[in-house]
Amino acid sequence: MAIKAGAKEGERPVPLNHGVVPWLVTAMGAPKARRGTGRSPSLEVQPCDPCPEGGGVLVKWGMLPEETVTKSRRRGYLLWWVAGVFAVVFGWGAWRHYDFRQAVKEAEERGWGFTYTDPVEAIGKDWRAAFRKGTWSGSRRYLLIGTGTGSERDFDLIRRLKPKQLDIFATFPWRDLSQLHGLSDLTALWLRDCPNLADIDALKDMKELAWLEIGGSPVLVSVDALKELQNLKVLSLGGCTALTNGDALRELKGLKRLNLSGCF
Repeated sequence: MAIKAGAKEGERPVPLNHGVVPWLVTAMGAPKARRGTGRSPSLEVQPCDPCPEGGGVLVKWGMLPEETVTKSRRRGYLLWWVAGVFAVVFGWGAWRHYDFRQAVKEAEERGWGFTYTDPVEAIGKDWRAAFRKGTWSGSRRYLLIGTGTGSERDFDLIRRLKPKQLDIFATFPWRDLSQLHGLSDLTALWLRDCPNLADIDALKDMKELAWLEIGGSPVLVSVDALKELQNLKVLSLGGCTALTNGDALRELKGLKRLNLSGCF
């Protein structure tokens, strides 16, 4: 009763009393793929009419056209590729979320204040949010530092938190702002006490800044870097007593509030 392996295309009625079902027909020796032809076996089982005594099924076998096999393989490769992309994306998202949670925990241990929009909550409401940059940077990421920021490790933590609003209430001891490199998404920056700050060129990369406060710097002379910040709406330079030239401020066409108390 078996269909011999390598049999030519054809059909045969098979009595039901032989207990033959489609998956056993394959085991009985359906045609095998021929090497070098790019073709695969085709097997079809359907009711037959007329049928052998006691009823039966009609088994048709043959070889699929090469074009059909090629399309099928391409679909298979495409599905594997799509599955791989999804695995990478969700794996990356999961790692980002884990690292972010750890950074929030470390910030709390340092006594920093951090309020933010939870990305997991946003994704729970709309899974497509996982693929949006704004989900991970968040529209609300306010970081308040009320204690000293004296080590590179502190600024590494700030970069991991990726704040959009950074308020350093503590004394900022550095001579420049290179420690803030990588925070190009900042929309607001408050440096309330900067006794040593003399160079603010790093602000050129923070083009999203809309609110900037630099206070208490007796050694800051030039603010030419500010003319690059065309999104700036509020600017405060109170207490920067060494400023000699404010011509760069004329380039800020969108500026709405300006504080220069104690300057010039």
